[in-house]
Amino acid sequence: MLLFKILLFSAGSILFIIILAAAIYWLTLKYGISKFKVDESHEAVNGIYVIKNDTYINLHVVKNGEKYIVIDTGVNPEQLKKEMHQFGILPENVEAVFLTHTDYDHVGAVSLFENAKVYLPFEEEQMINGKTPRALFFKKNKLKCEYNLIKDNETINFSGLTVEGILTPGHTPGSMCYIVNNKYLFTGDVLYLKNNRAALPFKPFNMNSNEAEKSIEKLAKLKSISYIFTAHAGYSNNFELVFDKYIS
Repeated sequence: MLLFKILLFSAGSILFIIILAAAIYWLTLKYGISKFKVDESHEAVNGIYVIKNDTYINLHVVKNGEKYIVIDTGVNPEQLKKEMHQFGILPENVEAVFLTHTDYDHVGAVSLFENAKVYLPFEEEQMINGKTPRALFFKKNKLKCEYNLIKDNETINFSGLTVEGILTPGHTPGSMCYIVNNKYLFTGDVLYLKNNRAALPFKPFNMNSNEAEKSIEKLAKLKSISYIFTAHAGYSNNFELVFDKYIS
């Protein structure tokens, strides 16, 4: 009987710790999301559209003649379709989707783009095959589509448009930024803009904040960038101001 009571107490204690940890993790996520600052859907610069999806993420659409490419997908396919429709953008005319990483808010609506090739950073594949867990309660991220792997510094050429992948680990091991036509930088969750300057995302969201800091330093060395677009903190057309802390 004593042994049974000890086992029962131990099991109860473990369950309490698990529930407490889950509650703390959930509250931490909610707090971090509350700090996001996203824009309403609009055309930011000729042929580049900032699209709001749900309440906390901006994805980006780039026009390429009669076709489009998309940087990340948000989470809500129906809302995304409506937001794009106001600019005459049809999902079937999207020829490629470039994922900065595989957190759900960046890949959840990928099914909307049935005609598009999906590009996933090579080092990010470990996040969906179970090799590297995302967090304590999330063994792996999910990506329900076929995809093509893109490596660091690899450039994908379309008719009239180029997309270069820049590996920027930290938020996840395979997080990648994309440079379109050598001047438009899309950062995903690699950095936020705080007072129009580059800053680390909320640290609990990062798998390795030291690596994330190094990735921002790497981006600061880029040349000829006209615009920096983030997923959760707006965008800027002042590269020097954004990276002034990191430019020596």
